[in-house]
Amino acid sequence: MSLPSFYKTKPYKFQEEIVDKSKDEKFYGLFLEQGTGKSKVAIDTFNYLLSENKIEGVVIVCPKSLIYNWLNNEIPKHSKVDIEDLNILVTNYENLKHVENFLKGFESILILDESSKIKNPRAQKTKKLLKLAKLAKYRRILTGTPVTQGVQDLFSQLNFLQKDVMGSYYHFKTMYLRTQRIDLGHRAFEKIVGYKNIDSLHRILDHFCSRVLKKDVLELPEKIYDQVRVSMTKTQRDYYDALKENLIIETEEGSLTTPEIVTKMLRLQQICGGFFPVNDGETIIEIDPNPKINAVLDLINEGEKVIIWCRFLAEIAKLQETLSKTHEVVTYQGSKSAEERSQAVDQFQNGSANVFIGNQQTGGMGITLTSCHKVIYYSNDFSLENRLQSEDRVHRIGQEHPVTYIDILCDRSIDAHVLRSLQSKKSVSEIATDFVGKNAIQ
Repeated sequence: MSLPSFYKTKPYKFQEEIVDKSKDEKFYGLFLEQGTGKSKVAIDTFNYLLSENKIEGVVIVCPKSLIYNWLNNEIPKHSKVDIEDLNILVTNYENLKHVENFLKGFESILILDESSKIKNPRAQKTKKLLKLAKLAKYRRILTGTPVTQGVQDLFSQLNFLQKDVMGSYYHFKTMYLRTQRIDLGHRAFEKIVGYKNIDSLHRILDHFCSRVLKKDVLELPEKIYDQVRVSMTKTQRDYYDALKENLIIETEEGSLTTPEIVTKMLRLQQICGGFFPVNDGETIIEIDPNPKINAVLDLINEGEKVIIWCRFLAEIAKLQETLSKTHEVVTYQGSKSAEERSQAVDQFQNGSANVFIGNQQTGGMGITLTSCHKVIYYSNDFSLENRLQSEDRVHRIGQEHPVTYIDILCDRSIDAHVLRSLQSKKSVSEIATDFVGKNAIQ
């Protein structure tokens, strides 16, 4: 049986099933795990709508780092309509100024890529996109990680698709969240401590969302997780323990604001990485020898391709300086242009570079790095989205080997706490999105 004419590239069976189910829906959520081709599903959908004269234009809102990938890779590869002939606007979440005029000028589909970026209902970009949604004839949200902090992440994403489908946030909180009042001296707030009525939430999701996991639809090799623990140097431990003790005292006294607590936790992580920020972070003092860098050197075999993810730019710079003496290294970070980042990916994926050093927040989305099957996490942040996205740059269509992920942790430090936090968030995410209904792929 031949494919419909709006396809340019042949879809996997599950992709074709989703397009067939959702292509005429006014709104739809594509909760497809990273590496399963959600961009292709979205492109096939708007190609269908264009071929049927149901839309005149396409708007894609995505993280800034993904604009280049949409315009230069995904759309040219999968779109039946040449990009030069499309009425199309691809922009990022921080730059929405042209979207309103475009939607008023053309009957369009409005696509949010990595839609968890609007999970905060109080954020200005969320409020703006909820208003813009009314102007779009069709709406789609794309993400492999719809829940990164908790079930509450779904509220704004679903409201973007269909206004008031979840009611008010107060109703949503009452229906699905378990909260507890926390008093901290002169401040008090409600902390989310659990969830309820998840089956009811799943029934709502079943109506206009598809959830796809790689393990269910693709034959990919396994993921292997490992940890390497290192001991801090005496100087490192002295700095770390002094800052930690000070943080505990000030928190118990209630003298710190939440941003100040976050900043001090960042400082603890920087010390674990071998860097001592002084003068409020204006000056960075490096430790030598650096236990984590020594661990990285031990983990890289000659000629082996390896990815190293880092939270801090100072870590990337020091690793590049050290590893460039014996390896061909490319780096991927926000300060580089889209063309430079694309060249770095090509040099690693298809060229002679054997070490790729990047920042998860910038490099964790929209790129393919399947030439490698060893990934080292020099440091993590608290974002589940960044972690899962960065893992799946490697574990996706085209990977032929088991992928090993190695976390380097300083003993008795915040490193283990960050990892436990990510694992806890992942468990919540799996529970919240474990829905199976008429739109789920078996």
